[in-house]
Amino acid sequence: MDTTGIDTAPGAELLALQQVARIVSRGDDAESRIQDILRHLAGSPGLVRGRVMLADPSAGEIYIRYAHGLTPAELERGRYRIGEGVSGRVFQTGEAALVANVHDEPGYLARAVARDSLPPEQIAFLAVPIVRDHLPVGVLAAHRLRNHERSAQCDLALMEVIATLIAQILCTDPQARPWAVPLLPEPRSARPPVSPGAADPDSAGRDLMARMAAQRHAQGRLHQAADLYLKVVGQYHGSEQALLAKSKLLEIAGYYEGRGATRLAADVLDRLQRALEEGGGGPDGGRGLDSWGDRGGATTDWDSFGDSGGSGGIAARIR
Repeated sequence: MDTTGIDTAPGAELLALQQVARIVSRGDDAESRIQDILRHLAGSPGLVRGRVMLADPSAGEIYIRYAHGLTPAELERGRYRIGEGVSGRVFQTGEAALVANVHDEPGYLARAVARDSLPPEQIAFLAVPIVRDHLPVGVLAAHRLRNHERSAQCDLALMEVIATLIAQILCTDPQARPWAVPLLPEPRSARPPVSPGAADPDSAGRDLMARMAAQRHAQGRLHQAADLYLKVVGQYHGSEQALLAKSKLLEIAGYYEGRGATRLAADVLDRLQRALEEGGGGPDGGRGLDSWGDRGGATTDWDSFGDSGGSGGIAARIR
């Protein structure tokens, strides 16, 4: 698809975001607000068949929870394993994706909306992660017709902003809160014991968080990786993932110290110590941090350390 079309005046995108912001600020339920946002996207922005997909942890899938312009049968078919198809990969990687033409892209599964039900013209598919605390909790996606005055990149950026607003709705409405790793897990003593051979109810969240941490680490987004590693240590102490996360945090601290960023190194160690203590794995549950360096509790703007890769942001895969 030609993504170099003439953009509309900058005010057009601002007006679209202004309208979405008004919808978000309403006090009604998540269902009506998200449906109105998707309906608005199909209007002047021209992003049709908008859908919001959330995770079903018991099935290891994402599914279409909210949509505009889809039939009940299409909604029912809209389920994807995490990592499957375009939407499943967006959820798994946390990276936005732009398919230039769904008719030519084999990775676009056309499961919810069959290809033969779409116009034969060139149709793009845009999907962006709905992110909270560096972790995808869902996916916002839509079709984009060829006769568009804005560039596809402009629409992708617009959807990323709207996905951030949708995340606020989802995470503040108790009836619509999406599945993700728990931010405030209940004490382990309050959880029912897991019988031998039964699935660990924490395993899906623990594995996802550990995977995302390793991914951010490999990308050089060290402050994001450290945040996720710390959550693994604090929430899943004693697990294999927590032990690995602890070693990775020490690795990150060592890297900062080697580069002369001693305040960042001290901050990592201080936060790790607190995570171990709060998670029950402090000095009594493992080696303390006193011998690893200054734990003066220094707080630092992580993004100011250029070699860490900065905040990174969400990349787009253009097809």
